[in-house]
Amino acid sequence: MNRIALLTAVLTAAGAALQAVESTPPPANSSEPSSQPPVSGSHEDRFHREIAPLLGRACGSCHDPDTQEGGVVLTTLESSMDRPATVALWKKARKLIPSRTMPPADAEQLSAEEIATLTSWIDEGFAVEAERLRVTTSRLATRRLTNREFNR
Repeated sequence: MNRIALLTAVLTAAGAALQAVESTPPPANSSEPSSQPPVSGSHEDRFHREIAPLLGRACGSCHDPDTQEGGVVLTTLESSMDRPATVALWKKARKLIPSRTMPPADAEQLSAEEIATLTSWIDEGFAVEAERLRVTTSRLATRRLTNREFNR
């Protein structure tokens, strides 16, 4: 996949995530100070510190390398969002986790704080990757497609 297609996929995912976040009402206790310390460090550090253990606990029984329900392995998922397959998987997780479709009803459910942690980390990852692509992608000259390319 070329850079333009990847950039388009990442920006589409980031836009959808941002729209979902903006349309979500704030929690009822948003005026109360948070009991958790502020998150510091890079996106990857936060993944290893917060997200990977959470995914292992909440998703590991169904989405580990041995079980692979739905063909999805979340316990070995990468923190970087620089591959289209990884972006697609995080985008799907961003949609299914807040809607409480995942984890399924017969599994241990995530708390509202855990869902907020996951979704904020995913949204942050989309933004980080979009910025990385914006900075590193040079201007590409467009060209006309040949008939063979157009008719594929």
